[in-house]
Formats: sequence, C-alpha cells, structure tokens
Amino acid sequence: MFCVEWFYNGGMLFGMLTGCPPLNLHYTTRTFDNQYTLTDNCNRGCECTTSVFTPICSMVDKSTTYFSPCFGGCHRLDRITGTVSGCSCIHGGQAKTGYCQSDIDNCNKLTQYLLVMTMAGIISSTARTGNTLITLRAIDPKDKSFAMGVIGTFLALFSFIPYPLIFGAVVDSTCLVWEEKCGKTGNCWIYDQDKFRYYLHGTALAFMCVGSLMDLGIIFNAKRIKNFYDDSTDDNEEQETKNGDNTNIPLNTVPDLTGADPDHYSGYYINNEGKKEAQV
Repeated sequence: MFCVEWFYNGGMLFGMLTGCPPLNLHYTTRTFDNQYTLTDNCNRGCECTTSVFTPICSMVDKSTTYFSPCFGGCHRLDRITGTVSGCSCIHGGQAKTGYCQSDIDNCNKLTQYLLVMTMAGIISSTARTGNTLITLRAIDPKDKSFAMGVIGTFLALFSFIPYPLIFGAVVDSTCLVWEEKCGKTGNCWIYDQDKFRYYLHGTALAFMCVGSLMDLGIIFNAKRIKNFYDDSTDDNEEQETKNGDNTNIPLNTVPDLTGADPDHYSGYYINNEGKKEAQV
C-alpha cells in the first residue's frame, strides 16, 4: 500500500518537471508582488484595461505577444485577415490576432502529462481497498457504522472544505495579470507557468508524502489485527462455537414413551453417532 501510493507521488514529481516555455508577453515592469505592468509610454493615452484578454502577436519577430491591441498601441483592425496595424508599441506597426505560432509549437507535452498522471492515479487508487479494509478490521463490528460516519466527518472538515481554499491561494499567487473591471479584480488572465506547475504539484506532493508516512505507521501497527484476511462471518461463527452459543439437545437420550399416544409414535431413527433413537 505504501509503495503503491508512491506511484502517484512520482506522477506529481513528473508534473513539476514537465512544462512548456513561458509566454513571451510584452510588459514594462514587474511589481514587487510579481505582477506585470503593461502600461507604457506608447499606450499611456489609450486608457487600456485588462477587462478582456485578446492577445496579438508581433509580425516582426513573430514571438512577442501583447495583451491586447490597445496595449500594443494599435489603431486599426482588419477583421477579415485578422491583422492589426498602426501599432505604436510594435516595431513595424503590424501584428496578428491570437498567440504567436512559436508559443503554440513549443508546447507539445500535454499527451505525456495526461498519460503519466492517469496511470499514476489508476495505480495509486488500488491502495484504497487496503485502507478501507484496515479501517473496518481495526474496530468492533458493532462500531463500523459509527466509525465510517466519523471518517466522513473528518474528511469533510480537513479535506473537502479546506482544499479549495488552499489550492486557490496557491494558484492565485502565481498570477501575472489580473482582470480589472470597474475597479474590481476578477479572474486571472496570465499565470507564471513555471511557478504554477511548481507550486501546484509541489503542494499536492507535500500532502501526499505526509499521507504516505502516516500509512507507513498504519502498516507497522496492522500486524496487531488478528485474522486480518479471514471472513468476519467465519470469525463470528467460530467465536460462538467457543462460547457454547450453539448448544443442541443431546440426541443420545431416548425419551420416555410411557403413556405416549400411539398415534404420535412413528418409530426410530439413527442419530449422527449411529445410535438408535425414538421419534415421536
């Protein structure tokens, strides 16, 4: 069980080391909280906002991406060809809508990532059977329902409720450009890709390592559970036999038939010990 869980830990480590080159986004400065400042002298009078993310690619170097035509200082848009012109922030003054082709071609590891993470998740999920079995074997049968309820409560309090808050804060800490509309901050448009994969997979890996170490302690103490692989029904029957709960009426005693109604007398039969018994 402990070894199987490390397949998923290995998948998280693979996710940390597998990524695409960062987006070559044009910006002027980077603030102390690691966010981009997109306003420049060439677009200062355009009153640009980050309410909508519409990237454009410079047609000169074909590798620099601008957040929007407004931040590129562009004045004209040809919707048929998808090109913008009159861009004061771009040398040559022309750009094309969408991401640069170089950014698209440089990211081809999605298939590898999905394959490794899927296989790691499938293999590590086999350990859940062992965890459930240990939980049910470590307590009295009469307490199983109560124990499962307690486990569900702890999962909700320490897993299902806090994990969106924890991982949400981790993901938000890697944001470079936030949506700003009417003075309010909305969604994140652009993330720091390197920090995103390191923080996201690293946090999950840390929690998984702690859980694996706890499972290691459970494995060392599981040897105290008797008849771990036996059927609980067989254990109960064996215990009842030892306690004498299945007491039967002795068959080697012939009942006194004096005064018995002949109509109810049906003869004899042979008991399990081969002795002749009267039957009424």
